[in-house]
Amino acid sequence: MDEKARGYRDEILNKMDYIVRELEKSREYKLIGDYHTKENFDNHEERIKKIGKSHIATV
Repeated sequence: MDEKARGYRDEILNKMDYIVRELEKSREYKLIGDYHTKENFDNHEERIKKIGKSHIATV
């Protein structure tokens, strides 16, 4: 493989590595966000009841 083609290949592979790393980070952030969202909605009904009771107590 000549030097020009090797340089081009290396450039493309480096860019692909960057894209793959960014995709992995994005997926990790999504998983973390999904977990926190689920955690907040697991006790959603309970939280609504507490808010309702505190609102009634102040009225």
